[in-house]
Amino acid sequence: MSDLRAGLRRLEKAYFRSGASRLFAELMSRKARHLYRRVIEDVGPLPVGAALADFGCGHGTFLAMYLAEHPGVRGWGIDQSAELIAFASRQCARQGVSCAFSVGDLEDPLDAAGPFDVAVSCSSIYCWQDPVAVLDRIHESLEPGARLLVYDQLPVRTFRQAHRALFLQRLFGLGLPAWTRGELEGFAARSRFRGAKVEIDELIIRLELTKAR
Repeated sequence: MSDLRAGLRRLEKAYFRSGASRLFAELMSRKARHLYRRVIEDVGPLPVGAALADFGCGHGTFLAMYLAEHPGVRGWGIDQSAELIAFASRQCARQGVSCAFSVGDLEDPLDAAGPFDVAVSCSSIYCWQDPVAVLDRIHESLEPGARLLVYDQLPVRTFRQAHRALFLQRLFGLGLPAWTRGELEGFAARSRFRGAKVEIDELIIRLELTKAR
């Protein structure tokens, strides 16, 4: 990892742990709903009683949206930022849905409320210093046969990509500290998951990983 990328990751983590992250939560909970709509469609309907986890849940918009549409599903989210977790709890309360949240760093051993039937992680992996270790911790929290859907933004390399990211895909960022496709596929290959389905839509990458039965 380059010094620049490592420094950007440290700045991101420090920002999200600060009170200023409330501004980010207010903005993204309104402006990024189209991105979470895609995740909801990818997860699909789950049976009543199923357990759904969001690793790096941030402001909780995905969980609030999904649980409002699928009230029989049990939701759980974790994030390093107490400010964002508080925002997520309020957002779910406003939606009238019940969801459990925990404050914690995914780089540390997880005290997850699993096992989970499906897990997602949206725009979080770029902050992980050791993605393989985090993926293995998530793997431990899943039921056999469970899916993990990981979403992130690929690095912007050209002006055209920057224009599309900001104005067409409305990604609200340029992916400066983001991992490349090759790096992300390498993390998946070295993790306890076996095999990864990769989909790319312009600058959005999705990895679907499944825990063996």
